[in-house]
Amino acid sequence: RAPVISGAGVSQAAGLPCFRTPKGLFSSLQTKVTSFISGGKDVFDISILATAEGRTLHTQTMASLAFQSRDAEPTLFHRLLRELDHRSQLLRNYTQNIDAIEEKSGLTFGLPVPECLVSQIPRCIPMHGSLENVRCSTCARSFNAGPYLDQLVGGKCVPCPGCTEEQRIREASGKRVRGECVSFLFFFISSTLFRHWYITT
Repeated sequence: RAPVISGAGVSQAAGLPCFRTPKGLFSSLQTKVTSFISGGKDVFDISILATAEGRTLHTQTMASLAFQSRDAEPTLFHRLLRELDHRSQLLRNYTQNIDAIEEKSGLTFGLPVPECLVSQIPRCIPMHGSLENVRCSTCARSFNAGPYLDQLVGGKCVPCPGCTEEQRIREASGKRVRGECVSFLFFFISSTLFRHWYITT
């Protein structure tokens, strides 16, 4: 069985942009360069969340990509991966993509949990995460992005539902509550999600 490593080019046929090509996403974001970002790549850096302007640009960009990814259909390449898996010839697909189209093609998809059995490791591992989930800036809990996309693409600061409930409980018990939108949802896309041991399994 063979491992397959894939990148942004395999999703272009589905209508999704590449990142680093001359007409790719980073180039298109150059028009949004301001005092708080020096280039399009900065929209994907965690430091952009430090300001309200940065958070807005980040969530609008990522939510827009999430909508595009949600509407995209598997390409011939994605169907090939599924066929290889069906024939038991695919060991694992390690993808740099964050669109999760592999899951639509029928592959099991996601990041393996620590100490899971080899048989429980998804067939497709998104090395940088995916646009399917958002994470809280405070408690780090993850939530399905779907219910929040309309708000996020509009540039709104969306409070974490978990932290919001905890705030409600604190307020009801007379305890001090945090300021508005101290905890917010964002798309956690990071190269650090990938670990060497995935390659060895």
